[in-house]
Amino acid sequence: MVEFALTLPLFLFVVFAVMEVCFVVMDYTRANEVTRELARIAIVHDPVCDIFTPGSGCTLVCPSTASVTVPLPADCGGATDTTGCMMMTSAMQFMPGIGADQIELTYACSNAGAPNRPDLLPLVTVALRDIEHDFMLPNFLGIDSSISIPGFAVTRIGEDMYTEK
Repeated sequence: MVEFALTLPLFLFVVFAVMEVCFVVMDYTRANEVTRELARIAIVHDPVCDIFTPGSGCTLVCPSTASVTVPLPADCGGATDTTGCMMMTSAMQFMPGIGADQIELTYACSNAGAPNRPDLLPLVTVALRDIEHDFMLPNFLGIDSSISIPGFAVTRIGEDMYTEK
């Protein structure tokens, strides 16, 4: 009985530590998958803002090395008909606590594209930053502890934007 009382806390500590590591790895993988999913949404739909129209507030001037960073909407009011709202809805399905300020969407110039296209194909970069994992066991014990998950960035060519009909 004494040996059981001495080893049980150690055994439970090891079990909960393994569970915590599994949850951290799950959040890390989830953040990676969110980034790739948002990049896919960004390249198969129209840009969040009109990047090819001068004076639109987020014009991408190609050819150059400039880029345009576009904020995602913080609140879509349940609408999912725009690319930004689709991206936020998808991100919140994967990671319910994520905010628009943690997702960075950037359009940049590329040299790709067919010669008969009116615009060059932009490079689309989606980056996640400031993702925190709150530990379960210390929080249960009243100790506020968390760890920062490294940021992720995915860059793809926006080849399906403005598909010619």
